[in-house]
Amino acid sequence: MQFLLAGALYFGLTYAAGFACGAVRETFVVPRLGQFTATLIELPVMLAATYFAARFVIGRMEPRPNMVDRAVIGATGFVLLMAAEAIFAGLLRGWTFAEWLAHLQTADGALSLVMFGLFGVMPMLVRRA
Repeated sequence: MQFLLAGALYFGLTYAAGFACGAVRETFVVPRLGQFTATLIELPVMLAATYFAARFVIGRMEPRPNMVDRAVIGATGFVLLMAAEAIFAGLLRGWTFAEWLAHLQTADGALSLVMFGLFGVMPMLVRRA
C-alpha cells in the first residue's frame, strides 16, 4: 500500500508541474512557435520535474524500495497519468477518447508518449536523495 501511495504522490508532483508548463505552453509558446516546437521545448523541463519528483519520493521512503517497489511506484504514477491525460483532454480540449488517442499518433503526441514512458520508468532510474 505504501508504494501505491508513493506512486500517487509521484504522479501528483509531476502532474502539477506539467499542468503549469502546459498552461504556459498553450498560452504563450504554441501561438508563436507551433505545437511540435512548444512540446519539444517543454520536454526537458518536464524531464527535470519528473526526475526530481521521483528522487523526492524515493528518497523519503523507508525502508529503501527495491526495483520491484520502484516499478510499482512508476506503474501507479503512469496509470494515474494516462487517466488524467485522457480526462483533461476531454475537459479542456473537448476531445473524445478516440481523438486523444489519434493525437498521440501525431509528432507532438509521439514526443508526449516518450515523456510518458520516461515518467513510468524514472523511479527505477533515480538514486535516493
